[in-house]
Amino acid sequence: MIRQTFPVKEIRKRILLFFLTAAVLVWCSACGFEPAAPSDAGSTDASSGEGGSVSGTEEIPTETEESSPATEEPANVFFEMESIGGETVRSSDFPDAKLFMVNFFEPWCGPCVREMPELEKLFEDCRERGLVILGVFYTEGMDGSVIEIIDSAGVTYPILRGGPEFAGYQSQYVPTTVFLNADGQVVGNQEIGARDYDAWLSIVEGLLP
Repeated sequence: MIRQTFPVKEIRKRILLFFLTAAVLVWCSACGFEPAAPSDAGSTDASSGEGGSVSGTEEIPTETEESSPATEEPANVFFEMESIGGETVRSSDFPDAKLFMVNFFEPWCGPCVREMPELEKLFEDCRERGLVILGVFYTEGMDGSVIEIIDSAGVTYPILRGGPEFAGYQSQYVPTTVFLNADGQVVGNQEIGARDYDAWLSIVEGLLP
């Protein structure tokens, strides 16, 4: 009977290989080869509102509508003039204006002075509908006379010292009246001469939007 013998080194190799194979099998069984899913955990946290950042990273805060400064549209300014009282008057001071009635007058003009109470009554009756009346004069050195006239007539609509913004709307006569819409565009006709209350009311009602 012949016995098969193995060298000692070969036996050791086989024993070592056996234990290595067993260790690998045990390790694979414990891990299950199922990788963790940190992305799932991160999305769950974000949706629940708790701990929404993954370890080692930080969320970059984004600006919201509340934190962002509001951007306002610039006001529509098509004239900026000085009042008889020395104050600056701009078209943007009348945000509810729908129609500007610019009445060119001079304190030495009789028809101009006589129609001012009619214009004041028109202003009082139509201001809530968006009418703004502006009295504009150009003669220098007559501020005292203008103040006396507007006090006597009970004028409350703005009285302005003439400036370059309205110079192109003048005629060779006073009173002359032009109408502008809320954007500063001329509407209607240039009216030369004084009118009574009813005549002005009829014109204004045809121009108010």
